Amino acid sequence: MFESGIRRATGDDLDALVAIEQACFEPPCCYSRRQFSALLASKHSLCLVEEGEGRMRGFVIVRFRAGSRTAHVETLDVDGAWRGRGIARRLLAAAEEACRERGMHRLQLEVSTGNARALALYEKVGYRRVEAITDYYQFPHHGSRDVYRMVKELT
Repeated sequence: MFESGIRRATGDDLDALVAIEQACFEPPCCYSRRQFSALLASKHSLCLVEEGEGRMRGFVIVRFRAGSRTAHVETLDVDGAWRGRGIARRLLAAAEEACRERGMHRLQLEVSTGNARALALYEKVGYRRVEAITDYYQFPHHGSRDVYRMVKELT
């Protein structure tokens, strides 16, 4: 189903998920172990991880709402040592494939207006900015509390 090295996360992945999340986002902005446990257990979310060389290199979490054909990228994290190697792109592609299989028509996300690298990636793979939202984050991410809402049509 997924590209080589990409699989669904399990409870055994909690330590690695938390470690990568804490490396990508500083508290209180990062997800806790308890939040990850709830996301992994929920039938309304999907967590995919990419592994290589014996360790997790990144992950993506997608949430689904009952009655909606729009899925939401909750977070996409790549270990700093592995950035720039296409991992985020592969994880997004796998998430999009899984969303299509679940009958989703679009995938939506929010990204900090200060995160130029992520913005460039999302636009390169077909996401478009549909809304600018001020003061979205309680604490700054990449120097900004503002985000762009981005959407990709999957149909």
